[in-house]
Amino acid sequence: MDNIDHIMDYFDLLIPLNPPESFLAPRIRRGRYLFLNMRPLGRAPAVVCSGWEECQPDFAIERPCFRYEAIELLVSGLWECRRGKRWVRCSPGTLFVYGPGRAFALRARGEGPHHKFFLDLTGRASKRLITQTAIPEHSNLGHRGTERLQALFEQILSCGELKATLRQQAASALAGALITRAAAERVSRRPGERSQPQSELVFEKCLRYLETHYQSIASIGEAAQRCHVSPEYFSRLFRKFTGTTAERHLLTLRINHAARLLQQAGPTIKEISVGVGFQDPYHFSRAFKKVHGVSPRAFRQE
Repeated sequence: MDNIDHIMDYFDLLIPLNPPESFLAPRIRRGRYLFLNMRPLGRAPAVVCSGWEECQPDFAIERPCFRYEAIELLVSGLWECRRGKRWVRCSPGTLFVYGPGRAFALRARGEGPHHKFFLDLTGRASKRLITQTAIPEHSNLGHRGTERLQALFEQILSCGELKATLRQQAASALAGALITRAAAERVSRRPGERSQPQSELVFEKCLRYLETHYQSIASIGEAAQRCHVSPEYFSRLFRKFTGTTAERHLLTLRINHAARLLQQAGPTIKEISVGVGFQDPYHFSRAFKKVHGVSPRAFRQE
């Protein structure tokens, strides 16, 4: 097997590390890239290229058509994208999806720094994957979603450190996770809006409170009061931005913390249940099994 890997690494060196000039955008100050096979075999989604770029202040690109399915994420700086005949402002966190038959135009504004990530994939299966997850051509992930997607982009770039026989497989699997995560994180906001909607700002405040105080919160009503909103509005925010209830999110935070404690030898199950906000160990056991599929005792023995 080592000999095969060695041979594959040799042939991988024969694949041009620099794609055609029209492939990468001009006016790039510096960048980090992962280049894979430009024409991979098979119909499965495959990563052609991914990268992080720091663009010059005069960066501009127009692509009436692009041969690959492309995803771009703006992470810093002021930008403008073209929608129809107008140029509109885009904030960090804006995600673009384009490709064959879908035009794309983007330019930097101001001094910067202007940083962005991109991912290019081949094949009909790639377009189908993007379509099935229902990612809009323009969407905004918000601050938290942007951070999470950046981590996935970095993992894709790190695939260049793997053996040649594993790079494409690992990168494509991570690309699928990135697309799914982008669909889950997206926030409905049109390019050109200069600030986060008030509801999103309030939600992030409520979410931070829940994630910081979940061990001591007695009820969602108490959390809503601490965040200076009504319980009804608190619940609507979680439905809108997470797709689940605030109660369910609070339960998951508590149970996941309990799962970490169960991996430690010290505390008893009763102590853990009280520590994460359950006064009744039987209620804790039922809730734990609902989330993880096994009882706390069985989980500790795994």
